[in-house]
Amino acid sequence: IISSNAVKAQKKLNDIGIKDDVIKLNKIYPLSDELISEVRKYHKVYFFEEGIEKGGISEHIVAKSKISNFEIFAINNTFVPSSTIDSARKKLCLDTDSMCKIISGED
Repeated sequence: IISSNAVKAQKKLNDIGIKDDVIKLNKIYPLSDELISEVRKYHKVYFFEEGIEKGGISEHIVAKSKISNFEIFAINNTFVPSSTIDSARKKLCLDTDSMCKIISGED
């Protein structure tokens, strides 16, 4: 599950002194005012989404919160070739190591 990858990445980053938070959405619509307020608190927001980027929940959160410093990692509206789940996540930067590299600026 992608949320478990995000929590693992959070722990690894915290262990090297990079403070980050994970917000797991249990309900995606309608977007709560609490979620929008929370997202606006951050200097930069990284969205890791196992779905299509265009029209995905990340885009809706960005539009409603009007944040400007963000990156979305999701399926880029293209066909996803057959592969294992782990290799697909790695290719799409949705695995723990990729998340750590992106957030820490190693990428």
